[in-house]
Amino acid sequence: MDYHLRYMLPQDVELVKQIDHEAFPSTWPRPQFKRELSSKNTRYLVISSGQSPNYPYETPLDPESLEGPVGIKARFLRLIFPKKNSKIGLNYPGEKILGFVGILLSGDEAHVTAIATEETNRGMGIGELLLVGVIELSWLEEMQMVTLEVRVSNHIAQSLYAKYGFLEQGIRKRYYLDNHEDAMIMSTPSINSSEYRESFNTLVKTHELRWGNSCKIFRSS
Repeated sequence: MDYHLRYMLPQDVELVKQIDHEAFPSTWPRPQFKRELSSKNTRYLVISSGQSPNYPYETPLDPESLEGPVGIKARFLRLIFPKKNSKIGLNYPGEKILGFVGILLSGDEAHVTAIATEETNRGMGIGELLLVGVIELSWLEEMQMVTLEVRVSNHIAQSLYAKYGFLEQGIRKRYYLDNHEDAMIMSTPSINSSEYRESFNTLVKTHELRWGNSCKIFRSS
C-alpha cells in the first residue's frame, strides 16, 4: 500500500477536521489544530495516500545524532525535516489524508490525545501504523512511556493497544461527554527496555508483511 506517515502541516487541517468530526462528532469544543501545531508540547502525525511528499533543498541529517532503535533513525529523517523547516516549499501530488493522531508531550510521557482514521479506510492497518508512529516519535522525543484513554466498550482498539504492550491502569468514570461512558486508562511499560524494543520491531515486521512497507516511509528515496 502506498501510504505515508509524516508530521501534520497547516495545509492538512481541513481534511483532518473532517476525519475528526466523523470519528468524534460529539466532541466540544473542537480541537484548534492550527494553534496546536505551533505548540512546543504537541505533535500531530497524519497518514496520506498518493505520491510521497517532495521536500526540495533538503539538507541531509546525520542519523547517528538521533536516538532510537535500529531502523527508526533512517525512517524519521524525512519526518523531522519539515517540522524544523516549516517554510520549505512542499509538493503533494494527489494526496489524501487517511488518518491522524495527536500526541501531548509531558515530562517523560507521551499521551495520545486523539487517533482516528477515515471511515472508508478502516481495517486497512492505518490505525496500527499511526500507533507505530506514536511510539517511534516517542523515542525521538526521549519519552519513557506512552499513555491514552479508550472507551470501555471499544474492545477492538483495546486489543490493538494491548498488542503493543499497553496495560490497563485504571478507569476514568463518565469520561466521554456524549454518553458519559467510562474510559479505560492504558499505558506502556518503559518503551526503552530491550524487551519492549525487540517486541515492537517484531510487530512492525509483521505489519509490513501484511500491509507492505508502509512503515519505511521515512527512509530517503
